[in-house]
Amino acid sequence: MQAVAEQLGRTTMNETETPTRAEAETYIKSLINKTLRVYATDGRMFIGTFKCTDTDRNVVLSLTYEYRQPSQQKLAEAAAAAASSNSETVKADMTSRYLGLVVIPGEHIVKMEVEEFTSQAATSGGTPTSNDERDQLESHWRLRHFTCL
Repeated sequence: MQAVAEQLGRTTMNETETPTRAEAETYIKSLINKTLRVYATDGRMFIGTFKCTDTDRNVVLSLTYEYRQPSQQKLAEAAAAAASSNSETVKADMTSRYLGLVVIPGEHIVKMEVEEFTSQAATSGGTPTSNDERDQLESHWRLRHFTCL
């Protein structure tokens, strides 16, 4: 994933980089109206369109869906079903619901990811170097990760 991001001229924000205030503001502004995945301390994941943030790192998402991890009972049922069918993997779906406009408190945000599709990456400057890479990108969406400090 990192190699693909480098080939497309993308970088990720992480703990080792300390951007200037202007760079940070520019980066946050570039995320407006992009689809974000926001992970909360309680295990929930929110996917929605980024609208704004504030000095307390609260994040506002519109058109948001909330996803929850399956309960222990559902996991046990899925494990039992996999064991009875001699399957090596256990599949348990996350429950989801539509929330609309949400505010996620900054103190509860663990990680945020930006969803990008091939069409968005192509308009951002870089192009894949081979047909295989292009096919791979067209079949999968890419995520850019950044952590909240």
